[in-house]
Amino acid sequence: MSDILNAKIKLLIKCEKALFVLELKKKIRQFSFVGLAVLTIFLGVITLNITIFFYLDTRYSALVSTAILTGINIFTSLIFLIAALNQTSGAEAQPIEEIRDFARLQIKDDFNEAKDTVTKTKQHIDVYLSGFRKLMPIICSIINFKKQ
Repeated sequence: MSDILNAKIKLLIKCEKALFVLELKKKIRQFSFVGLAVLTIFLGVITLNITIFFYLDTRYSALVSTAILTGINIFTSLIFLIAALNQTSGAEAQPIEEIRDFARLQIKDDFNEAKDTVTKTKQHIDVYLSGFRKLMPIICSIINFKKQ
């Protein structure tokens, strides 16, 4: 049973490791998109703001032109942030998660079985000890009788 339990635990560890690697790859992709979003926003905002401000300044006041530019900047940054947050692990994570869940269930069943065995053993020991406790006065009487 120990070898089977070790195999199940190794399987669980391999699945967790594979899921960790997939999650790490996803986070790296997300970080890359966020970095690109920041860089794009930084460069784009500078050039776009200058260009649009000069254009809008001829039609509106400086305050209205600035408000319009702010709205454009926020909209652009939201597009990139939404793209970064929508990254997923992909279809390859599904079978690994199923194997991991199966291994967890098997290990849980093994531990529950071991717990039941320990509980039954404790109950048997309690039965034997209660019988021994009932015999103890008789044994003490025999010992006392032999001493006399």
